[in-house]
Amino acid sequence: MILKKLATMTKRSSQAGFSLLEMVMVLGIVAIFMAIATFSFRSFTVKTNIESQAKQMTIDLNQMRMRAITTKKVQGVKLASLSYTFYSYSSPYDTTGSVLSNGVHAVKASQLSALPSTAFANSVFQIDAQGMLLGSNSQTIYLLGGYNLGSANCVLLTATRALAGKQNASGGCDAQ
Repeated sequence: MILKKLATMTKRSSQAGFSLLEMVMVLGIVAIFMAIATFSFRSFTVKTNIESQAKQMTIDLNQMRMRAITTKKVQGVKLASLSYTFYSYSSPYDTTGSVLSNGVHAVKASQLSALPSTAFANSVFQIDAQGMLLGSNSQTIYLLGGYNLGSANCVLLTATRALAGKQNASGGCDAQ
């Protein structure tokens, strides 16, 4: 009777646990899920960065407009492919302007573009003392940087305000 019980215990203990093959299969499945999660996180990060840059640029451009109205001076923004810089002009005829103390803003994880494929090359836009865009009625600024471009990936600078938006199928900016 004791031998039977001992034999049964030995059988049970030898059947308990996982085999090496089962463990390798589980680790393989976990590795596949981790790779998928990493790829999804990276695209989410790119999308979030582009959205936040578009919204921050919209805020900065609207603040520049308000600064032009309150100071009664022409304000300008110089757009390069990886940054934008704010200027204050002493008169409407001043062509150089002075860079504001917190006027240089780097663009991270994307590139500023005049068209969906053409980067800016030091383009300057000016806002007069009444808060109106000088020279044109509107300008679209695209933020390029990834295949998953998020819910806001362009800035529409109109004669009276700046709006964040999403690039549409025809290449325009649907301002929100």
